Amino acid sequence: MRASSRLTALVLTDGSVVSAAFFLVAVVLELVGRPQVPGTLDVSGVTGSIGRLEPWGWATIGVLAAIITPVAGLIATAAEYRGRREAILAAGVIGILGISLLVALLQQ
Repeated sequence: MRASSRLTALVLTDGSVVSAAFFLVAVVLELVGRPQVPGTLDVSGVTGSIGRLEPWGWATIGVLAAIITPVAGLIATAAEYRGRREAILAAGVIGILGISLLVALLQQ
């Protein structure tokens, strides 16, 4: 019996659309001449930049959405195919990504 991959497709499509929308807002803000004031790359700096309608804040969350989308797709795949080889593979990839993130954070 073949499992449905609708959730995976939905997550990947929606994540891509959201990321593109954030980038589009950044481009529009740049075109209308909003100041490009670099801030700190932390939650308060990015959210503050978004609230002040600065392009770099919107571009930053666009990048974050683009990074998170494939991971969310893997989680959706693991949920859709639970108990099957595909789910184990998706969980393994998520684990490898988590270890990679941990190693990168520990290097700082």
